[in-house]
Amino acid sequence: MSKSFTAHALHSLKSIGSVAPSSKFLVNNMLKSIDFSKPLVIVEFGAGNGAFTKSLVSKVHKDSTLLSFELNQEFVTDLKNNLGRHKHLHIVHDSAFNFEKHLARAGVTKVDYFVSSLPLALFKSHEKSDFLKTCSSYLKPEGSFLQYQYSLNSYKKLKQNFNKVGLGFTLINVPPAFIYECSNALI
Repeated sequence: MSKSFTAHALHSLKSIGSVAPSSKFLVNNMLKSIDFSKPLVIVEFGAGNGAFTKSLVSKVHKDSTLLSFELNQEFVTDLKNNLGRHKHLHIVHDSAFNFEKHLARAGVTKVDYFVSSLPLALFKSHEKSDFLKTCSSYLKPEGSFLQYQYSLNSYKKLKQNFNKVGLGFTLINVPPAFIYECSNALI
């Protein structure tokens, strides 16, 4: 049996960035702008225990492609055991920083939505800039980069890499979280 999310988090705080799994309120608030009625390409970063992944696989159109990235091997194993039956879900045991090569393997050139649980505040400034710039370049004009964070530290970096950055907040989460909805839509 695998460790609890909290046990993983306390052991790997620098890569997980949280001590509790995302609440259903955070998941619902972050995903509410996605139109799941049509085929989409969605890339999830930091799948963790699957709080967002479970919601995504239950809502996506049957012809969608969902790539979920996770570094922690135990989380990957749990995700594969619990959600691996979904044909449109590809669980990737690799760093989110390597997502381009996995998109190329899947024949994906543009992404409708990025759903990120990554702890951006823990990245070096140049890593964060390069990562966000690359995500922005893959994003379809009508798509969004969705990110939650526990502070506003990344707001400036997001504004530098996307044309439009909307900001929301979810109080019912441990800890409460800011939700960024970023796009390349003309302002």
